[in-house]
Amino acid sequence: MKKIPLSPTILPNLITMGNGICGFAALVKLSTLRFSETGELANPENLIAAAWLILLAMIFDAFDGAVARMTHTSSELGIQLDSMCDLISFGVAPGLLVVMVNPAVFVNPFWSRVAWLFGLTYTLATLLRLARFNTETSTEEKDHEAFLGLPSPAAAGMIASLTLLSQFMVEPPQYLFSFSYPRVEDFLLRSLPLLALVLAYLMVSRIPYPHLVTLWAKQKKTSEVLSTCLFVGVCVALLPEVALAVLFASFVILAPFWQVSLA
Repeated sequence: MKKIPLSPTILPNLITMGNGICGFAALVKLSTLRFSETGELANPENLIAAAWLILLAMIFDAFDGAVARMTHTSSELGIQLDSMCDLISFGVAPGLLVVMVNPAVFVNPFWSRVAWLFGLTYTLATLLRLARFNTETSTEEKDHEAFLGLPSPAAAGMIASLTLLSQFMVEPPQYLFSFSYPRVEDFLLRSLPLLALVLAYLMVSRIPYPHLVTLWAKQKKTSEVLSTCLFVGVCVALLPEVALAVLFASFVILAPFWQVSLA
């Protein structure tokens, strides 16, 4: 029986599909959220799972393009597939999260409209960001060293990490916090619509952001890359909710200044 050779593009495309699967699973988890009449979340484990799935989608998205370029299997199909999966995982899922998790939407009609409209604005900004990226970016490696505008995975990671931090603050470890932070989790959740609006603007802006995976892959000082990854890995392993929120906030705020200094 004659063997049919597999296309070399199947590996990066499979990695991309992993991104889309995580996004779809996050949407399923968000659709099952239940609230009391006062806005209390009845099943926070589903919200936590949705946030982690969005972050897991980032891992797939970080490496599919890199694998395609390293194996010289970049294709127009892969670019379009990547954007469609990104729209699900980093556009629709975070936008729905912003609408769903706000406790105030159940007791304040005006804030309900704000959350709905700002979540929609975030999703539409992601759609525009991805469409612009496809029309302005080729498969050449030099076009993947930096971004114009905040990358949609980083924007989604900011929303997902703050969601995880909000749930972490419900019952923070006593050895970490010797005094209480009343209703910090409510403040973080209520701030998500405003944050989504800011992230939407940053995504469609022309502010330069570095492509960290590409920069690390091209870094000749391997020891520095390994030490940085080790330090970050230890921080995330010890306090993932806090460390991830700090990392994403640092990238959103500080990365443009770093990119300008590299230019």
